[in-house]
Amino acid sequence: TPAYFFAKVAADMPLCFVSIFALWAPFAAIFVTPMAPGDLFVALWLLNIFGYFSGYFISFFLPYRYCGLAAVAWSVWWGILFCGITLSMHSASQLKFLFYISPCFWFMNAYFNASTYHPYKRVREGRAKGEAYFMGVTRYASSYSLLVNFSSSLGWLILINFCLLFLDLWIITTTNVHKKK
Repeated sequence: TPAYFFAKVAADMPLCFVSIFALWAPFAAIFVTPMAPGDLFVALWLLNIFGYFSGYFISFFLPYRYCGLAAVAWSVWWGILFCGITLSMHSASQLKFLFYISPCFWFMNAYFNASTYHPYKRVREGRAKGEAYFMGVTRYASSYSLLVNFSSSLGWLILINFCLLFLDLWIITTTNVHKKK
């Protein structure tokens, strides 16, 4: 029922928050980046929420004992193939739709913009103020289609999470998956 489903989601959100904090804290402590730690936390948290919602989706269709292996395949599919780095959108233009619905693509967009493109596009102070830090940053962003700013990328991540959440809700309410053994 929808009430059970949303209760499950509400019960999992504190766990999602704690698990991402456990990943983010050491990463933020040892990884040197111009990206604000709060921005990194929010981006990782939204990606982790996608992982939880994906787990619901996978568990609706498969027996419990196969869910772990299917989750690994799902993660490889989205996290490696359609993150926008391993396979660029330009080299696989027929699959462009999969990039647009990939949360990992939007995470990489957000991360690239906040850690590389925004801080290093132009020199911020000194004699060279306003000049390009290095010429390749714009070319790199263009070649990998990493052209969306940080907040818009997170907006797409939120939209994908909501769509998957409502797809999960639709599946659990219109099918008999709650009766599966």
